[in-house]
Amino acid sequence: ADLEEDARSRCGLAAASLNGDAGAVLAHLADLGAANVDAEIALLCRGPHDAAGIKLVRSVAALLADALRGRDDFDAVQAYVFRLVQHHSAVLGMKACSGEMAALASAQRDAAARFRDLV
Repeated sequence: ADLEEDARSRCGLAAASLNGDAGAVLAHLADLGAANVDAEIALLCRGPHDAAGIKLVRSVAALLADALRGRDDFDAVQAYVFRLVQHHSAVLGMKACSGEMAALASAQRDAAARFRDLV
C-alpha cells in the first residue's frame, strides 16, 4: 500500500496511470502545457532504485502502447513516448520493463505502418 501511495502522490500522470485507463492518461496530458507534460513524465521515476517509479514507468509505457493500438492522436502519443524514453531510458532498459518495451515497440511499428498507408 505504501508503494502505491508513494506512486500516486507524485503527479497527476502517476495517479491517472495507476487507474489503467489510456484515455484518462491522454486526457490528463492533453490538458497540460508542454513544460508540464515534460515535468510530469520526469517525476514518474527517480531511477533504477525507485520501485514505485519503475511501476509507474511500466504502467505509462503500457498505456501509451494501448493508445497507439487504439489509433488515438498519433502525433501526441509519439511525443509522449519520446519523452518517456528520453527521461527513463535506464529504467526502460531493465529486464523488469522488457514486456512493456516489447509491447510499446510493437504498437509503434503497427501505428507507423498505418500512418504510412495513409500517405
